[in-house]
Amino acid sequence: MDPDHGLNPEALDARMRAHEAEQFLHADWYFGSVSSQPWPGPAVSDQSAVRAWRLATVPGQVHSDLLAHGLIPDPFVGENLRACAWVDDCDWWYRTTPPLDLGPAQRAFVTFHGLDTYAAVYVNQQCVLRSAGMFASHRIELTRFAQPGAPLDLAVRLTGPAGWPRPVFSRRQRLLLALERLSGAAAALGPIPERLYHLKAPMQFGWDFAPRLRTVGIWDDVALTVSGPAAIENLRPPQLAAGGRVWSFEMTVDAAAGVLAQAEVSVRPANFAGQAWAHSVSLSLRPGLQTLRLPLPALHLASWQPWERGFPHLYWLEVTLRDAASGAPLDQRRLRFGQRLAAWTPVAGPGTPAWRLQINGKPLFVRGANWTPADALPGRLRLADYQRLLTAARAAGVNLLRVWGGGLREKAAFYDLCDELGLLVWQEFPFACLFLAEYAHDPAWLDQVEAEAQAVVRTLRHHPSLVTWCGGNEFSAARNRHLVSRLARAVTAEDGTRPFLPVSPAQGDVHEWAVWHGRAPLRAYQRSQAPFCSEFGLSALPAAETLAKIMPAAQPWPEGPAWRWHHAEASKLQHYAALIPSPAHDLAALMSATQRAQAAGLQVAIEHFRRRKATCGGFAFWQFNEPWPAVAWSVIDFYGRPKLAYARLQRILQPALICLAYELPVGALPPAISGAVWVVNDTTAPLTSLTWLAWLNGRLLAEGCAAVPADAGQPVGALTAPLGGGPAQLRLELRQANRLLASNEYDLGLVDLPSMPWGARIRRWLARLALR
Repeated sequence: MDPDHGLNPEALDARMRAHEAEQFLHADWYFGSVSSQPWPGPAVSDQSAVRAWRLATVPGQVHSDLLAHGLIPDPFVGENLRACAWVDDCDWWYRTTPPLDLGPAQRAFVTFHGLDTYAAVYVNQQCVLRSAGMFASHRIELTRFAQPGAPLDLAVRLTGPAGWPRPVFSRRQRLLLALERLSGAAAALGPIPERLYHLKAPMQFGWDFAPRLRTVGIWDDVALTVSGPAAIENLRPPQLAAGGRVWSFEMTVDAAAGVLAQAEVSVRPANFAGQAWAHSVSLSLRPGLQTLRLPLPALHLASWQPWERGFPHLYWLEVTLRDAASGAPLDQRRLRFGQRLAAWTPVAGPGTPAWRLQINGKPLFVRGANWTPADALPGRLRLADYQRLLTAARAAGVNLLRVWGGGLREKAAFYDLCDELGLLVWQEFPFACLFLAEYAHDPAWLDQVEAEAQAVVRTLRHHPSLVTWCGGNEFSAARNRHLVSRLARAVTAEDGTRPFLPVSPAQGDVHEWAVWHGRAPLRAYQRSQAPFCSEFGLSALPAAETLAKIMPAAQPWPEGPAWRWHHAEASKLQHYAALIPSPAHDLAALMSATQRAQAAGLQVAIEHFRRRKATCGGFAFWQFNEPWPAVAWSVIDFYGRPKLAYARLQRILQPALICLAYELPVGALPPAISGAVWVVNDTTAPLTSLTWLAWLNGRLLAEGCAAVPADAGQPVGALTAPLGGGPAQLRLELRQANRLLASNEYDLGLVDLPSMPWGARIRRWLARLALR
């Protein structure tokens, strides 16, 4: 891979070669429906009751397979999803018959990397697994089912939503749920009692930017592996022991019988040319599952760095297990990893909240974005989908993606790409938006949560891009300490190398929704003194081409029900469209006005947070992408079309920023606007010999010289722009030796809205109080 971090296809295909004898089982699957039965389903297989078997796509989902066969309309167009409701009232079988011929002493395993959600796996008509979570990987031994010359009958029975278990709540929980419903705080976020119980993406029960689409299917990879009598089940990335002198790693091995073995271990670069290390270790394996800590030679690993700080060095840890007597290979496995340190430290010295992110011992200001699932049918997601969106995030200047707690543990390709691109990841567990109520206290359910969380951590812990675990989004950590403690314990047990945040927002992190939900003016952003802000944003209509694709022509704005189905909050959209001087008389004008208002709002907030970098650790705007075509806060819509805000972000999210700090006018434009010109430097080197220039309507207005220390921001000059009643387009440029380092643009004709209504202020205060 070249120094500008271009993608390396060999390195991106990490999972494909994680096991030398691994093959994907993605071909020749068939699916069909049977009558719904309550989970856990029938005691014996009812495959024979399938009404019709049709070719399926794995990974995938029932809805996408039905769509491919023309059995449902596109659920993302208009109100078509209503016509798909019958899918929930069926249970579904998926079946394949791969060949499985094993030699003497060979063993075979199948791994399901994601079953959605209530699933029973059958091998040769025998049930071998029941799973009730969307995110864990499941490894099943197939050896006893292998018969010479006979294919394997591998099938998965998926219980549809009609058969999912119904939660039972205590009197206290019922009271809190009643208060939650009466408050209306989560009115747009799907039925709360239902989504509290299931270990599934909460968004799929309905959200204010996502449909109520409760998917079922084999949504992630299925892989077959073959080994000798001893099989490597898992590798843990190399770590330095206390004192920082001795390297070692953990390996989990499943041995069919006691055996003396030799482990040949190597560590070598994965995406660059460099030093490699190799050695061997003698092992005495006992029958059964065992976790071994094996020493490594002294490693001198190059650090994995975020894209703006250097190169994202990656390594392969490769292990070949051999029989000590014969030298015959027993198993092989490899894991891609990177050496990287991550911590949150006090943002402005001792006693201040710990919201300064340290990467490899150096502070990094977070210029983040919130990531939602890229498809409401996530089984359809492929490497190309992730690559398109993540390269766009990098190009915009984003350095961290917050994988929001209402969504997924994404597929391997997402994290592989983040590793390659030098993008940081904040990963939340799938718990979101419970303002007054509590999650269940049932010990059995909490055990299931902890097991699912442990599986997620095991799956993702080798990715150096992942720098923070978080318990979830917008619930009270105090009232849900029983849940948070289980999640924290899972992280400690399976990782322990990264920070764990109980919930977001908390402890100095804020979600700033006075603007939009509270209808506050944009200048409310400029009053924020938060140490960190992990949500803020404005919704906007998508491009005309997107609207034409999803909206029936007969749907009038804003009365048509399809608009509400796709989450258009007409009154708020029109409220913020009033920021734009040209009034929105028709839908095309409103689309332009909402996109310009969204861009302006993000610019006001982001520039304010960046100017405050001495006391603010960063931000993550809401939201980068979306899971279906919606009228939402995304800056890139479902079909990949960027809104106007994306181009604005490309200027204001780069490591070097030039911006104007000025007071937004209210009510009417003043004769002139005065402000301070700032330069913000997020790099580790000082910016010297700088020249800044300001152009008003294409004519030079002001200029000056400047120098800014490393990792700092400061005013470098001032200007006054006269407003003559016509267009007032201000362009700022920052140059170094005639090289353009940064530029920025402002519509100085923007007039801010009146103050936030008192009723909205009280509601926002109550919302913050509920999350304590």
